[in-house]
Amino acid sequence: MFGPLGLLFSGNTGFDPVSFLIVVTAVLFGLVLHNVVQARLAARYGDSSPALAGFASTEPRVHFDLLSLLFFLLLGLALPRPIPLNARRIPGRGGLEAWIWMSGVLTLIAWAFVLMLILAIQREFLPQLNIITAGLSTSVSLVLIHAAVFIFPLPPLDGARALAAAGSYRVREALNRLSAGGPLVVLIFFLVLSFLGVFSFIANLFYIPLNFIIQLLPF
Repeated sequence: MFGPLGLLFSGNTGFDPVSFLIVVTAVLFGLVLHNVVQARLAARYGDSSPALAGFASTEPRVHFDLLSLLFFLLLGLALPRPIPLNARRIPGRGGLEAWIWMSGVLTLIAWAFVLMLILAIQREFLPQLNIITAGLSTSVSLVLIHAAVFIFPLPPLDGARALAAAGSYRVREALNRLSAGGPLVVLIFFLVLSFLGVFSFIANLFYIPLNFIIQLLPF
């Protein structure tokens, strides 16, 4: 089992509800922040419709449906509801819209850094709490893997929406054809590339500079 449910019966520690709760809370909150930042940035650039729809709040029911939560618990991938962005209200030729979409990925990376900072503090001052260490470490990995997934140009992921905003008509047509597969295509894509280690590799590229900064801290 790839998802957090596997933590409930870890082979090393047995029944582990604490790590499970840490991972579920940390990852889902990171995905909520992903949407909140996009919604508030959209409002700043002229489109308040995502904020009016509730995406600028941290209310979980706005951001997730039951299916996305089930996928996350079982497989480790959560796809929050995309913000209802009205591109016609965003000035420019797509650059600002692309930035709005990619801000979600940057938010996940920033949230992973916050978790790494909490983990470093916990290891320094409360090293005996191994369960918390395990939960935070897994949370960092999953948040960065979500950032790696979302950056890909596959609808409805952020990378595809940014590419559609900034790309040519032919690019948008190609992405529209890909979007016909819906979330099932994303799920298959996630499972195959996860098996091949692609997302772990990309997540590690995000992790290396973040860890370098953490290592500079005086504790």
